[in-house]
Amino acid sequence: GEGAPLQRYAAHADACWSVHSPTSSDSLGGGRIFATGGADRTCRLFSTDRTRPLRIFAGHWSDVTSVKIHPNAHSILSCSRDATCRLWDVRVDGGGPLCARVLDAASSELVRCDISTDGASACAVSTNGMLHVWDLASGKTTVSIEAHEGCAYAWACSACASATLCYVAVSSMVLMILQAALL
Repeated sequence: GEGAPLQRYAAHADACWSVHSPTSSDSLGGGRIFATGGADRTCRLFSTDRTRPLRIFAGHWSDVTSVKIHPNAHSILSCSRDATCRLWDVRVDGGGPLCARVLDAASSELVRCDISTDGASACAVSTNGMLHVWDLASGKTTVSIEAHEGCAYAWACSACASATLCYVAVSSMVLMILQAALL
């Protein structure tokens, strides 16, 4: 009936803090795939036609607060209250999910992460107002700046130009648009 769930998923042992599904039907799983992050310190990959996860990515030491599926559909980015982001390879099978890269530069809990539209950079914001940007190819931090006061509640990044990323941060009642040079 109207308002009834279409499907229920065996997501996390505790609270689920984040869900991301690519918007393009050309992306991973033709738009039928989504990732979740939860208080059980895991990131999970689902298909809409299965109630159990396709993959479970474990390695964070605290709650996974945000997840994003990479535009190439080969990776999932997760951030955590353990002050790290992790890039997971979704193609690994048999030997268990692979943490391809740990992105570490934060000095406090990370609350939101995103991937640039070109897939080259990842960004995350922390509870102390810092913005961290990493080059995904090298794993190196390209920017760590004080972007806002307090915790960000929403966050997004995109490629504005070849050497610049644009960021939108929402904290309390303030919306900010920032630019960070990558070179």
